[in-house]
Amino acid sequence: MIAVSDDVTGGGTTIPPNPDATLSLAVSALGTDRQGNPVLPGTPIRFGAVDEPVGAPGTVNDNFFLISGTDGNPQEGGTLFTAPTGEFTTAGGGAGPGDALVVFGKAVEGNSDLVSAVSVQTVSSATSLTVSSPFNRNDTTGSSVDYGPVLPYLIGRAEHGNISSPSVTNDIGVAHTTLNYTVNSVGNAVAIWAQGDGTDVVTGGQRRVTDAGTLVYPGVAPATLVVSPTTIAGNTTTHVTVCVTDALGIHLRGIQVGFAFNFDGAGNGSVDGNSNAGAFDHLTDLSGCTTGTVVTSGIGGSASGTAGTLDISAAGQSAQVTITAPVIHNLTVVVNATTAGDPSGDYVVTINSSAFSPPVGTATCTATVPTPPASATQTCTFSFTDGATISLDEAGPGVFTGWTGDCTNGTQATTAVTLNGADATCTATW
Repeated sequence: MIAVSDDVTGGGTTIPPNPDATLSLAVSALGTDRQGNPVLPGTPIRFGAVDEPVGAPGTVNDNFFLISGTDGNPQEGGTLFTAPTGEFTTAGGGAGPGDALVVFGKAVEGNSDLVSAVSVQTVSSATSLTVSSPFNRNDTTGSSVDYGPVLPYLIGRAEHGNISSPSVTNDIGVAHTTLNYTVNSVGNAVAIWAQGDGTDVVTGGQRRVTDAGTLVYPGVAPATLVVSPTTIAGNTTTHVTVCVTDALGIHLRGIQVGFAFNFDGAGNGSVDGNSNAGAFDHLTDLSGCTTGTVVTSGIGGSASGTAGTLDISAAGQSAQVTITAPVIHNLTVVVNATTAGDPSGDYVVTINSSAFSPPVGTATCTATVPTPPASATQTCTFSFTDGATISLDEAGPGVFTGWTGDCTNGTQATTAVTLNGADATCTATW
């Protein structure tokens, strides 16, 4: 068995004295037998890497291999490879002789013997091709097993980087190499594999032992995360852009951006239609940026003017976007009768929204009857004009009919009004 790992370490950033616009990543392969013993020192291990054709980061194809699928079917012990939904002749310009076919057999239980990295020999159709060397028999149980078209696969070629090969194992069965690539390839998808030769315990013939994985060409830690804007209004639809660079200022393409809403009280939020928490629909693009559509709703008024945060995370870094809420100003406007015993009144007070910052919030309009009117039982009616709406569900727009009483001195009828950034007039009549 061979296991591949990429050796990435954090810490401080060291820029070499004569940088040549290339980066290198240490890659290790660990070889063992079925009993966990390390392979013999000096065992040759072949490494390989492919990085095209992939979709451009930030597009609908978002940095994955274009000639790929999850229904691959390698012929056990043979050279035929088929995939019912394959696009071997069209996707990414099509596959050709010499391209690498990588099969991820470990992704489906019972198929670990079919992990493969082989060269394409001929492409027969969009769903069928042959490879230059036979696949393993998938006979770890002693008998060859065919599970059909169930395996993830990709087909690609190297255009942006290379990997040193071969290498040999040390006394603990580990072989080391380096993956080399240019700085303008940072963030591009890449598939790597390590492969050695073994013996089939059933047939006594040769079998290839392979492990493979995918990653993106990494930048230099630590990354920098920039989010814009840093404040958004609640109960709105807006756009938030996230940009990621590495410690050398290289735009990090193909990075997934995560998010989570953290509301102080009631509230709902989504990014690109994904509710509460998750990831932006698109990875970062060639500029190292991605933009998400942020929708918030159900946020009530707040004395502090804040409703919570949208927490952003990417490349091991985090940032916050503040979500604002309508400000509750708790203003009381009193409309008083001025004539004792006056049987009716029509009194007007203007609520000046410019006195608030921001000029959006909630005020309270209150009517006070200092002396009883001619009728002992009266109804107070409130009406509002201009930049105001009723924030309570009363009998009708701008009408408060829920208070009746003796109208004795100091008795009040109150309703709330939400200011909409303009002056509002509150009229009380009884």
